[in-house]
Amino acid sequence: MIEGDALALPGIGNYTGAAILSIAFGKRLAVLDGNVARVLARLGAIRGDVRELQRWQALQDSADSYLDPLLPGDWNQAMMELGATLCTPKSPQCLLCPVAKFCEGRKLGIAESLPEKRKKRANVEVTLAAGVFADENGWTLLLPPPEEEGPLVLADYVPTLVSRLWHFPTVSVTGDPSAKLRASLRKLVRGSRNGNLHFVPAGKVRHTVTYRDITIVPFRISVKKLPRIKDARRVPLRDVSSVLPVSNLTRKVARAVLAASAPR
Repeated sequence: MIEGDALALPGIGNYTGAAILSIAFGKRLAVLDGNVARVLARLGAIRGDVRELQRWQALQDSADSYLDPLLPGDWNQAMMELGATLCTPKSPQCLLCPVAKFCEGRKLGIAESLPEKRKKRANVEVTLAAGVFADENGWTLLLPPPEEEGPLVLADYVPTLVSRLWHFPTVSVTGDPSAKLRASLRKLVRGSRNGNLHFVPAGKVRHTVTYRDITIVPFRISVKKLPRIKDARRVPLRDVSSVLPVSNLTRKVARAVLAASAPR
């Protein structure tokens, strides 16, 4: 039960969950982060991009097989420490490494070149539009983290950009941002007079996530009373992260809307 509860928390993924559960509760879960992946790649002389999905899963299987079932927390900390202090990205200290005699990468003389560098992916430009409801008391609405499976409320959503965090209603756009956002909100806020909502643009926000160069166009939607949206939560617009976990992108959008509406 503890395992399921921990992994269900926003912002807690497989790596963080395994670290917390193994160290604090003795759960038999192997940690796999960049340091551990480097150690395993060198031990097994694994070539190619370790972040590639199948290769990463193979590394996770290796980490699971090496895990000490009696002391999983200590083992995970030792593996992470080994990668951070001895099996470093550059100039690994193989002579001091306690597992050097088992390292296939060292035997082949390729340890320092592993893991192989990832091929840089060409940048992709993404344009998004965000709707920021604001009532007379300064409250706004955030939507819950998108589900990993099943249809999303907004079909044009970009879930990887909000991760497992709370966020403003956001859609990808190629044409008129306000028109696309209004059409999407019509599906989200059913039964409301969506056509009467007044969209006030709040400039543009720039953001980068891995290979994506994002331009987000936020709109302030002033209302007397916040609409009812399934599973949405009320938060203060001036401090959207005070109650719920949000991304830096969401904070940028909130700041842009506040700046645009501030008296000049």
